[in-house]
Amino acid sequence: MVKGEDDLPCYVPGRVEVTPKHAPQDNGKFYEVTLYNQNRVSALRTSMLKIGKARYNFSVSYINDRL
Repeated sequence: MVKGEDDLPCYVPGRVEVTPKHAPQDNGKFYEVTLYNQNRVSALRTSMLKIGKARYNFSVSYINDRL
């Protein structure tokens, strides 16, 4: 989970790198995701939002400009 200001959870742009392994106990719920800052995390499918390449690139640029 990524936390933003005041230690609250927030959404950040990332790219799915590895689709779930088909293990019966996982039910294909977890994905390996590389975040905009190159950190790798495992994320639940239900906690992700799909965005297009243009919106991803805009989001990364916006975040980098604010840092």
